[in-house]
Amino acid sequence: ECCVCTGSFPQHHFSSITSMCDHEPTVCDDCISQSVNTQVIDVAWDKIKCPECPATLRHPDVKSWASEELFEKYDKQSTVSVLPANFMAYLSPDCSSGQIHDGGDEQPIMTCVACGFKACYLHKRPWHPGQTCAKYDVEHQEIMKQEAKSETYIIEKLCAQTCPSCGVRIQKSSGCDHMTCHRCNFEFCFACLASYKKINREGNSAHSQSCRHH
Repeated sequence: ECCVCTGSFPQHHFSSITSMCDHEPTVCDDCISQSVNTQVIDVAWDKIKCPECPATLRHPDVKSWASEELFEKYDKQSTVSVLPANFMAYLSPDCSSGQIHDGGDEQPIMTCVACGFKACYLHKRPWHPGQTCAKYDVEHQEIMKQEAKSETYIIEKLCAQTCPSCGVRIQKSSGCDHMTCHRCNFEFCFACLASYKKINREGNSAHSQSCRHH
């Protein structure tokens, strides 16, 4: 019986997970594969362990148990980990090649010898034609500021309303649409601005017809 899924299987469905394991296997092959695949996704490539003991799986072990797609991910991670810091890889969406860049930050343009794709070594992204790295930094920071302002504006539009009674801006901090103005104590619906005095008197029909509370 598998100690993970509790399924009953013939003995040949219980394999030794690694050559370093010295225990009797009690996890079925399907559960081993599931465990290894999950670890490839969730943990560092060199921290994948046997689900029954502290033994770390080596390259051949992971290849035996992981799916083809996830083993490819593991293989890339393990390969990149032993490459020098000035190695760049996979910046072009159409090329899986990589290479060492000896120019460093002083010569930031790196041209792929396999496909000719130009990348910026400093920013680890496709090359920014017509811009030095310094100019790119300035413009990129400005773009990020504008995006932050836009995001703040959207949040304010979605989470703030004007009190129908006194005109002060009120920000909603919880999920309830029943708002009370902090200046004049006017109670209203955040979604349609209907007065809660009228809502309490007439019921939900007092909400605007387009309001979700109508």
